[in-house]
Amino acid sequence: MTPVPPLTNAYSRLLEELADKKKYAVRTVYEHYVVKKGLPDPNRITVVLRIDVDSCFHLAFPLAEWIHYYGLTATHYFLTHPGRYYSLWDSNIPKKIYELGQEVGLHTDHYYEQLVFNKNGLAELKADIIKLGQLVGEPIKGMVYHGHPDIDSLGVTNWDLTAGLASSDLGLEYHDGLKSVYIAPGATSWRPKCDHRISDFMGFPYSWGWNYLPFYPGFMLKLYGRKGKTFHIAFHAKNAFEYWKYWTSKYHEQPIARESLEVFWKKRVLIFYRYFIAPIWQKPVVGVVRFLGIEGKVRRWLKR
Repeated sequence: MTPVPPLTNAYSRLLEELADKKKYAVRTVYEHYVVKKGLPDPNRITVVLRIDVDSCFHLAFPLAEWIHYYGLTATHYFLTHPGRYYSLWDSNIPKKIYELGQEVGLHTDHYYEQLVFNKNGLAELKADIIKLGQLVGEPIKGMVYHGHPDIDSLGVTNWDLTAGLASSDLGLEYHDGLKSVYIAPGATSWRPKCDHRISDFMGFPYSWGWNYLPFYPGFMLKLYGRKGKTFHIAFHAKNAFEYWKYWTSKYHEQPIARESLEVFWKKRVLIFYRYFIAPIWQKPVVGVVRFLGIEGKVRRWLKR
């Protein structure tokens, strides 16, 4: 019996592709970076699968069911502040996901809370790490930081709070700080240890991910995937569904409106240009725009 609600085409295609066990070794973040010490499968393409539950908390478990249905595992990272996001602490969703054989981790927004609401970010983070482990029924292994426009406007990131700490300082086995096994050796900024990485962020915060270009993740796997290489694939729970059709107020999350068809196609064109046309034609196009004297008009249109 297949899970419900259905996945969008972009995400079902990706999971169907990754379900080929002769071709792919799909791992959680903890399994790959801690248990396997970051070493890829020499005979397959190794894929580290990461899910950020930034919104649509109620769809996190259906997504985990789909991942389980395809015989895959992933790491699911949850935000902990109910006033800004969703009611994590009143639910059994993380525990249910853990019971499917998936990894549950924490998505930290604690530095933003510290800067804006004068909280002790580090103390609250450590407390939430323990609390999430209690909710799941076993201590969690890892944590990654959450990015969003509100903290971007302050000129900092949530990563700044823990970037210089060891994972053990937080009571974890890994996190995405510079001293963690998750981050590439010698890195001076956020860069996971892998050969290639793709994300459904696509340059537009809170947009609809790979649904703009459903072929993109599969195309990248085929283009760069090789035996003995590691792919880091990250996407967001909301984007895997037509989320506006399945909304619930059970977890006190504010509804997210579906974007208009006009906005959808505008983003589709911009994303296609950014990822496929710009790398080849960027210099000639910039030259033509400057020659025509329409730089200002183009910039204003892109910012709409």
